Amino acid sequence: MFIKERDYLDKLISAIDKLKSIKYNDSKDTESKVVNATNDLISIRDDMKTQIDEFDKWADEESQKDFVDPEAGVYGIDTSKLSNEPVSELLQKGFDEEQKKEKDE
Repeated sequence: MFIKERDYLDKLISAIDKLKSIKYNDSKDTESKVVNATNDLISIRDDMKTQIDEFDKWADEESQKDFVDPEAGVYGIDTSKLSNEPVSELLQKGFDEEQKKEKDE
């Protein structure tokens, strides 16, 4: 994901540099640099819009999935999987399991 952000940053810097370097007494230079900077910004906008639309589509699909276990209790919670152990102990168990997996690999 950071590659896209670097690309956006480069395009933004380029657009800003173009706008800063405008020679306002030269209308052709001004028009050319404004058009180029505008095109850079439009490119970033379109790419970001595509990414947002793809994320929204994914989020909608995920929200439609049925995450409730029909075998579970009234509120969709499988109480047999709940633990009365303190959170710190559960975290330690998870950490220990991860360490064991890393050693086994």
